[in-house]
Amino acid sequence: MPNCSCMMWNVAKSSWRKARRYATTSRITRTAPKNSQVEQITKAFDVDGALLNEMMRLDLTETTLNEFGRFDRLKASVNRSLAKAFFDKPDSPVSQFTANLLATKLLKSFILEGGFDLDDRK
Repeated sequence: MPNCSCMMWNVAKSSWRKARRYATTSRITRTAPKNSQVEQITKAFDVDGALLNEMMRLDLTETTLNEFGRFDRLKASVNRSLAKAFFDKPDSPVSQFTANLLATKLLKSFILEGGFDLDDRK
């Protein structure tokens, strides 16, 4: 008869492997859509993608959004002319000031909500 503690170790090790595999798979499936969403925002506004990815990973709240000036740096990295072009409509153009405000609001919502499809907010 095999040693009981050895059998328990094998079961525990097997369970740990399954749990780790699940966690890794789950994390990959959750981050794949977010990566494409971050890529959409990065292309639309030419923002600092690395900083945006970091902020998304940190799971920030309204209170901690601008900790260490991160959100200010992200806002400063927005390409103003791309933001204006994004929010301009053929029948009602927006001013640069309004485009800046809308871009800030969109980035803030994007981070706090954990990402969204940019086409849904246009």
